[in-house]
Amino acid sequence: YFEDADLSLRARRAGWRVEVEPRARVLHEAGSAAAAVPPLAEYCRARSRIIFSRRWAPAGAGPVLARWIFALRRMARGGAARRGALDGLLGRGGPPPAL
Repeated sequence: YFEDADLSLRARRAGWRVEVEPRARVLHEAGSAAAAVPPLAEYCRARSRIIFSRRWAPAGAGPVLARWIFALRRMARGGAARRGALDGLLGRGGPPPAL
């Protein structure tokens, strides 16, 4: 949930060149930890999107407003999405709470 994009942007900021290898293939084994617990995936998606936006979105009212609209919509859903959005807005990283 945004780790790859964050890593790429941090690498570029540090002066590294980021490239794509179009011939690369990945074998994805079904049953990731987050997929096994849908509330955890919902929480992580909401929190990570907001944290990523806080870190990388350009300055200005537009990105801030878009982030808040996203967060408010997730909060209206309730449950894990609400907690993820709130933690993202508050900048709470680290391991997610027990869901």
